[in-house]
Amino acid sequence: MEQAPILDRTSRQFTHLNIVWLTISLVLLGVLAALPPQFERHKQIILLIIAFVQLLETRIIARFPKRGVSYVLLLQILLAILLMDHTGEVGITSSYYPIYYLPVITAGLYCEPWMTMLWTLFASALYCSYLYPTLQDYKLTEAYGFLAPRLVSFFLVAIAVSRSRHTARRSPL
Repeated sequence: MEQAPILDRTSRQFTHLNIVWLTISLVLLGVLAALPPQFERHKQIILLIIAFVQLLETRIIARFPKRGVSYVLLLQILLAILLMDHTGEVGITSSYYPIYYLPVITAGLYCEPWMTMLWTLFASALYCSYLYPTLQDYKLTEAYGFLAPRLVSFFLVAIAVSRSRHTARRSPL
C-alpha cells in the first residue's frame, strides 16, 4: 500500500507545495475571520478549530494511515457546515462559502484524482443543500447565478491542486 504523498520525506518539492497550500488555507481563514460579524465569539471559535485541524492534518493522517485523510476531510466538511449554519446568512449567497475550499484543497493534496473528484463532489453536494432554503426567497435562476460559478471553481481548484501534486511527485528536482 502506498504511503500518503505528504509524508514522503524524499520529495522536498512536494513538502514546499504543501507549505504553500497550508499558508493559503490559513490566509483564507484569516480573511473569513475578518468578515462581519468581526467580534462574534462563536464564529471565531469555529475558525480557530478549523485552523487547528489544518495545522494537525499531517499528524492525524500519520496517526491513522488508512483512514486519516477521510477523517480530516470529514472534520473539515463538518466544520464548514457548522460555520455556514452559524453565520445566519443564506447559505448559497453567504460570503463564508470559501470555507468549502479547505476540504477541496486537502482532497487534492492527499487523494488520487478520482478520489479528489469524489470528495469535491461530496463537499459540493453538501454546499448545494443550502439551495433549498434559498429557493424559498429567490427564483432558481437567481440562486443558480450564485451556485454555478462557485461549484465550477471548487472543481477547478481540486483539479489544479491534484495536478500540481502529481506533477511535483514526478519532478526529478
